[in-house]
Amino acid sequence: MRGARSRQGIIQESQNADSLSCLEKMNHKGTESAEFFSERKIGEGKYRSRLFGSDCHPLEYNQLSLSFQRKVVKCMRQTIWIARHANRQDFVKPEWFTKTANFRYDPPLSKDGFLQAKQLANRLQNEPIKYIFASPFLRTIQTANAIAEILDLSIKLEWGLGEWLNPDWMTMMPETRALETLTKFYPRIDQTYKTTPPHYPETEAECLKRGGDTAKKLIDNYPDNMLLIGHGASVIGATMGLIPNIRPDDINSKLCCLVKLIHQQGDWVMELNGDTSHLSQTETNLRFN
Repeated sequence: MRGARSRQGIIQESQNADSLSCLEKMNHKGTESAEFFSERKIGEGKYRSRLFGSDCHPLEYNQLSLSFQRKVVKCMRQTIWIARHANRQDFVKPEWFTKTANFRYDPPLSKDGFLQAKQLANRLQNEPIKYIFASPFLRTIQTANAIAEILDLSIKLEWGLGEWLNPDWMTMMPETRALETLTKFYPRIDQTYKTTPPHYPETEAECLKRGGDTAKKLIDNYPDNMLLIGHGASVIGATMGLIPNIRPDDINSKLCCLVKLIHQQGDWVMELNGDTSHLSQTETNLRFN
């Protein structure tokens, strides 16, 4: 019959409604999400969650509709980690910039930068992160790769987290490595994820807005805990996108720092502001370029 819903569809809607009601009750009582979500790892970098509760139907979380997943997340304490890349080669050896003809605006990590990335990975190894998004610059990819290895996750390259295209820093649109080249060295890069580069040049306000819009877009499209790895300006912009009343100068964005935002009762709350306690050495003067 036209317009009629299948019996299975009606049952699914009923289960969704019952499960959401259970989640709301638990959230109202202050129950932590870990008490009614259990996870088991299935293959490389893939997770499946089941919803449990005395009044709930057990459901495969990743089989629920995206809109219902968002409702589930709103009943949970979703966490967004935002990190800046580790130390870069041209910060340690300024002559690298003048002696390097190719990719001069895309330096790798320095020796101590690789150590910082590993220390950041160790800091995050027990966190329930499900997605990693990183700027497509080499230093952010190398930072993300250290974390992806320890968390067994893929890396999605997102231009919205990319470097500020400041004409005072660079005379042209920076050239980055081709995806095909990067995946040979960093096979955890998700080649199916597509993103569009911003336009060069851009103002500081445009860069901060880009970072904020990107954070909101990713949270809307990927309703789960995630890690965003960017640059000084994009760390600030992403944070401002979720906490709009905060000022840029109030956000710490040192090298390899960590910002932690938690979604509670409809608002984002900052739990960590550019924390670097995981590093054995930190920069004494904040640098962006």
